[in-house]
Amino acid sequence: MAEAAITIIGLGKLGSSIGLALKTPELDFEVIGHDKDGEVSKRARTMGAVDRTSWNLLAACEQADIVVLAIPFDQVRETLKAIGPELRPGCVVLDTSPLKQPVMAWAAEYLGEGIHFVGISLGINPEAALDIASGPAGARVDLFADSPCCLMPAPNCLPEAVKTAQDFATLLGATPHFVDPVEYDGLSTAVNLMPGLLSAALFGPITRSPGWREMRRLSSNDLVRFSEPLTAGGAAMARAAILSRGNVLLWLDAAIAELETIREQVNQEQEDALSDQIGESFDAREEWLVDWGLNRWEKRSRPKIPTGGGLFGQMFGFRSRRRPSDEK
Repeated sequence: MAEAAITIIGLGKLGSSIGLALKTPELDFEVIGHDKDGEVSKRARTMGAVDRTSWNLLAACEQADIVVLAIPFDQVRETLKAIGPELRPGCVVLDTSPLKQPVMAWAAEYLGEGIHFVGISLGINPEAALDIASGPAGARVDLFADSPCCLMPAPNCLPEAVKTAQDFATLLGATPHFVDPVEYDGLSTAVNLMPGLLSAALFGPITRSPGWREMRRLSSNDLVRFSEPLTAGGAAMARAAILSRGNVLLWLDAAIAELETIREQVNQEQEDALSDQIGESFDAREEWLVDWGLNRWEKRSRPKIPTGGGLFGQMFGFRSRRRPSDEK
């Protein structure tokens, strides 16, 4: 019998990669998957990211010890509302959304007593950073290897549930550490949301240009990579932008000021100044990529991989709050 049941909602690149990382011989979990797209579910199951899939969202979650939300941001609220009444007491819900404060509020509204919520943010293995393949086809067992995982437990989250989230991150190959949700949302807006908004700001005018039919034949990898954030979807980005309005406006103002400076430098033919400005950004990018590749953020000891006794042993301690009808 499997030690624990883990349900992954959303089997795209992120969800399928989580499943692959959990489906190793030394780990005895039953991993159940659910995705609105039946073809995506089939691919995830075929590649071994999940043991089985369920087309019914509630059936996929009702016996889960851990539920992982790996879905677009605009689907999170309704999903929490739907699954909340069906989750067994002691279940730990892990959410991968790019914003944490709104999701924590929804979790408090829709998840009942005895359900434990932890927001997580999984960093990407630098070796996979430039791989833009999407869906299950882009999934990798090492997608999160040697990367940070930010943990943001709800205020009422039990210590045992927090420990479960830490162990979960470690099993994926990531290094867990705690972050304030307010601080995280401000930073996440910059690195997760702004690339998509700025991509839309440039890609829209290009594709609406009368010369696009000719330009598209000359398109390069640069344009493909630049526009890749748009695959997150308009509804998800729009919802996140509105809910993080204050942070978005700050970063948009900063980007607009930078663009105005570049415009002035081009207009005034200030080649040296423009070169210096681009060079500063290039240098900052190179330093970032080197640090990322070396995982050189700060000195910290890597947690040990949890054993069977450590991982869900503690979790089952507080899972005893299940309804009597569940104990058979």
